[in-house]
Order: sequence, then C-alpha cells, then structure tokens
Amino acid sequence: MLAGCATLMALMGAAVAPVSGGAVSPTRTSPLPGENSEQAGPTSGAIDPRFSTSEAARATLAHDHQHHGSADSTSSVASAQVSAVAALDPAVYGSWQRTSYQLPMRAIHATLLRTGKVLLLAGSGNQSESFAAGSFQAGLLDPTTGSYQALDPPYDMFCAGHAQLPNGNVLIVGGTAGYATSDVNWKGSNRVYEFDVATGQWIARPSMAHGRWYPSSVQGPSGDVWTFAGQDEAGRANTGVDSYLSSTGAVVPKPAWSLPHYPGLLWTAKDRVFYAGTRSDGAAGQPGLYNPSTGAVQPVNGITLLSQRRAAATLFAGDASRQRALVVGGGWPATDTTSYIDLLSATPVGVAGPRLATAKGYVGAVNLPTDGSVFQTGGGTGRDTPVFESSIIRDGAVVPMAPNTVGPTYHSSTLLLPDGRVLTMGGDDSGAAFEMQVEVFTPPYLYRGRRPVIISAPSSVAYSRSYNLTVKGSDASLTSAWLVRPSSTTHSVDPNQRAIRLSATRTTTGLRFTTPSANLAPPGYYMLFVNDAKGRPSVARWTRIG
Repeated sequence: MLAGCATLMALMGAAVAPVSGGAVSPTRTSPLPGENSEQAGPTSGAIDPRFSTSEAARATLAHDHQHHGSADSTSSVASAQVSAVAALDPAVYGSWQRTSYQLPMRAIHATLLRTGKVLLLAGSGNQSESFAAGSFQAGLLDPTTGSYQALDPPYDMFCAGHAQLPNGNVLIVGGTAGYATSDVNWKGSNRVYEFDVATGQWIARPSMAHGRWYPSSVQGPSGDVWTFAGQDEAGRANTGVDSYLSSTGAVVPKPAWSLPHYPGLLWTAKDRVFYAGTRSDGAAGQPGLYNPSTGAVQPVNGITLLSQRRAAATLFAGDASRQRALVVGGGWPATDTTSYIDLLSATPVGVAGPRLATAKGYVGAVNLPTDGSVFQTGGGTGRDTPVFESSIIRDGAVVPMAPNTVGPTYHSSTLLLPDGRVLTMGGDDSGAAFEMQVEVFTPPYLYRGRRPVIISAPSSVAYSRSYNLTVKGSDASLTSAWLVRPSSTTHSVDPNQRAIRLSATRTTTGLRFTTPSANLAPPGYYMLFVNDAKGRPSVARWTRIG
C-alpha cells in the first residue's frame, strides 16, 4: 500500500477498507427488482477506495509519483489531489478521452473489422421484453467518427460465441433461445451465421446439433473455428465440441470436452487448445491442453487462485511466438493476482505473475504493437462497483497508466485500434443504466514525436515468406514489425487475440520481414505495424495471411 494512504483515503471519503490480495466480500449478489437473472458474479463487492473513482485513482497515482521512496510520505497529501486535477504527463502515463458520441445500442459483443469499423452485437441485450418482442440489435460503428449503421440480426445473438474467418467475415455461433425464469435456465440457440463484411449481409449456415449460450470460439491453423461450452436448448451444459469448416460452412462434431461458461481458450503453436481455468460463470474446470485430433486432455497445474478466475482475461502475453499465456485478475471475490503459463514447455505449469494495483474482475486486456506490452483496464469488484485502474504488464512488471474515467464492468469490450490507441466501451445494467459512453486510451508511445509511416505494404502474404515494406522514417531507426490479430471480444473473453513479432531486417527503403507459420498466425486479416527505436508504432496496414 502507498505510504501515507490513510490520510489520502480520508481525503477521498473512504468508507471501505482497502482490498489486498483479492480478499473482498460481495456486499450484494441478488438481482435488483426487475433485473434479469444473467448473473456472472456479484452485483457489487468491497472496493479499494484508492481506485473507487477516477479522481481518487488519479490522486493515488500522483501521490505515489510524488512520494515513492520518500521518508516523509505523509506530507503534502493535499497537493497530491491538486496534482491529480492537472493532467498526468501523457508521455509517461498515456491519456484518456471520452468520445463526442455515445453508443446507440448496448455493446455486448465487439469485433474490429478489416474495414476499421467495429461490429457491435447486442441481440436482446439482457432485456427479456426485447426477447419476447423479437427486437434484436446489431450495428457497425466507425470508432473515429462515431457514425453508425444499424443492422437487422436474424435471431438473438445475445451471449453468442464469435470469431473472424480467413476471409475476414465474422462467424457468430449460438446465442439466446430462451430467457431464464425462476424455474427455467437460460436456453442456448443452435444457429450459426456469418456476417459478410463486404456486403453487410447475414449468411445462414448449417445449425449445430445443440444450442450454445455463453460459448467460446477459437480458430485453429487450418482456419476452422472450434466452439466449446455453453448451455444448450434445454438449459443444460453442452459438453460437445463443434468445428466450423471455413472452406465449406459445414459444422462437424468433435471429441467432447466439458468446460464452464465462456472458457478462456488459446490455440497453441503445438496444435493444442489451452484452457486457462478462466470463465464467466460456474466452477473452475481443470486447466489443460486439448488434443483436437483425439480429445485427450493434458492437465495444466499451478495457475494461482483458480477459484477466483471468473471474469479474468486470458491472452498470449506479448509476442505469441514465446507462447507465454497470461491470466489477469478475476473473481469472486476479486483478486489482484496474475499468472503466467509457458506453453512451449512439454509440461506447462502456471507460475505467479506480478500483482495489479488493486483487485478486479471483468478485466479488458489487449496486446500493444511495440515491445510485448499488455495493456489492461476497466473491470470491477462487482457488476456495479467499477474499479478505475489501468496499467501495462511487461516482462513480469506492472507499470501504472492513467486511470480510465468511464467504469466498464460486465459486458464491456477493449480493442486495439489500427492507429495504436485502445477503444473501451460497454457495461452493465445491474444497478444503473447501461454504459453508453465510449472512451479511448492513447498510450505513452504516441506522445514521443513523429512516428514511422508505412508507404507501401503487401495486402496479402503467404506463410514463411519474406516481403518488403516501404516506410517513411521517423527521427529514429526502424527496429521491428508486428502482426496483431484484431479483437473479437465479450465477457473478458477474446480467444483469438494475438500479436506476433516478425523477423525483420532493415533495407534502404524500410524493412524486409518474414511471415510466421499458421500455427502461430491462423489465417485471416491482421494489422501490420512497424516500430522505431523510440518504441513508436506506425498506423497499421491491413494484410491477409494464409
């Protein structure tokens, strides 16, 4: 804890003891009157007062900056609040900006498309009256301008699974076939659709044998998308596995694997599906590596505080060629812990990673296209107790960033944009109106002066081949090129997110890079970034690999 925090908390009007090591107790778990019963964690929970508001978090950060290592850490605490009012140095902490527009619909699911627009899915949006009326929502958002095009989804895609296909279309799997009542569980839809990015149309595909509500969909090196978990059309656990063949649109059953709701999955370079023990709801299953050919599962042990990994983020930390998985936060009760798992090991074992500044679940996390950094933000100790804390996790350390000013928790999304900024949106309606405000984080690397500019780049590339990039230089030497898979996320789950540092050498006009294998970069569209020696990324170019 910060030295002198007792005085600082008093100035903040703290009413709750600070959280440490995830030891929090939910203060309310039952739905509010009229609230839908889609419960994935407590409605509220005890929160560290240092991060209970954006203002408190800024004061905490300013105080820590001023007094870190000071013997007289109780002095000038009031000045920390004054400093917090002024902008923290964006070249150190980055900055947040609320967009001039708000969302026209509930952002339950969000996918960044190769056009730069974001496909938003709400379906019935956790509103039983909308489900009964057959009123479902989806749309295309331009995150730069705020322009919005409403779409008419063919069924209720609320709480579906989704992933991008090799052609850039978005696969939507399952969703809601029935709302829960006092004696009936939520029911999952068995419907499967593609969203055609070029035409804006929905393409019906063969249905699955059974429904899925709260499934996770992960793409393998063939381009096929495998879907796990969820509740079926009778409200029972769906333990089957379905593979969507990207070449034909057929759905093929595969060896079963019983997993909880929205399991945190990654497809590894060794052609195994890794389950990290993270999930949106239910008890933790045994983390493990699933063999897609046989269905055999190799247990993975050592992931810390497995019982508290609901609504935790799971992703490859930095360069996916390292195959280092990272689990961030979770609940319940909320935890500030992380875990790393080395998936290159013959026997992967989880080890404790660095601690966040405070405990939270519903974490949004994305890879940044520079030095292997993971940016994490948002979340809360409950559905309506947001935590205002953001940081960069890199090489086993946590570096504090400016706190978010909007408090996204459940049903929130975090996406890396092609210009290197991070988009956050969405929220929950458990205790207040659904959050419609969009906020964008500008990382410190965009405050370091002129960035490199890609003049020309291949629009499509093959595996394990070399290509040239023409780059207009900055005031520093070019050092690296990265491929970043665009996010397709919901409920802190983004199974296909990854960043790959490419093997690259300098040329007289830019860089020459070599593409990875399909086991590292499943086929589809990626953002291609270049970086200079000051860690400044270019605006990305879209390229299709495969």
